Amino acid sequence: MVKVEILQQPTLEVITIDDVKAQLKIEDNEEDSLLLQYLETAINHAENYAGIHIRTRPIKFWFNDFPGVDLKLYASPITAITKVEYYDTSNVLTEYTLSDVDFDKFSGKIRPVFGKSWPSVYERFNSVGVEATCGYTASTLPSPIKQAILMLVGHFYENREATTSRSSDASKEVEFAFKALLDPYRKHVI
Repeated sequence: MVKVEILQQPTLEVITIDDVKAQLKIEDNEEDSLLLQYLETAINHAENYAGIHIRTRPIKFWFNDFPGVDLKLYASPITAITKVEYYDTSNVLTEYTLSDVDFDKFSGKIRPVFGKSWPSVYERFNSVGVEATCGYTASTLPSPIKQAILMLVGHFYENREATTSRSSDASKEVEFAFKALLDPYRKHVI
């Protein structure tokens, strides 16, 4: 069982209002607040669809115990592990040495480095805590993800109300392109 705690909410740093305005060929600032709302909605939709964290944020994962070897963090991509702590067999909160942790940012798994093992823990709920930084920055965001988000913002901008049956072909094209751009980054739960 894993408990996920968002330590700090992300910002819109991966895609700027200038990126949105360039995509939509808008030169004035009149609708900036509306565009930011569309951008926030599009990023949330992309994160939910793909099962990834697009914007950088610190997250803490709580587990009841260390597993045999791999500890699966349910987040991707992981850019850094910032803390691993556990309640030792005397129920004292202890920090695990970060240099003894190896992680795969795409699978979301961490494990002890070769020759090391996870320590024994006190039997309690949330006995193991892992803090990680997850998500992309503006410079690491893959261009297909950025394009999918910008395309969806454009769709929201051009269709300010729910789309009708007359425009359903265009909506289906947007949906198809959105999914096609994000599918290679999508994390499938098995």
